[in-house]
Amino acid sequence: MVDAVALLLVVWTTSVPPGGLRPSGSQPLFTVDLLSAALAAATAVNAARRAYARHRSVEEVRRTIAAYCDAQPNGGAGIQICSTSPAIR
Repeated sequence: MVDAVALLLVVWTTSVPPGGLRPSGSQPLFTVDLLSAALAAATAVNAARRAYARHRSVEEVRRTIAAYCDAQPNGGAGIQICSTSPAIR
């Protein structure tokens, strides 16, 4: 137990050289800008959310128009929005 405490004291009191512990004081091989990577990921996620929300909105409008046209006499014959193709709406 005394040896473990002594080892902890030696490790705890040993100073780390400026720049950290690197072999022979060499520079790192590469650096990574994590802030830029995180911002790019957040931007991509937000763009995907917006695209999905737009898609859901368009589909909801199409379903609503189809339900309206189905509720009209003769399936909405003579009503311009009902006579257009569902792909155009």
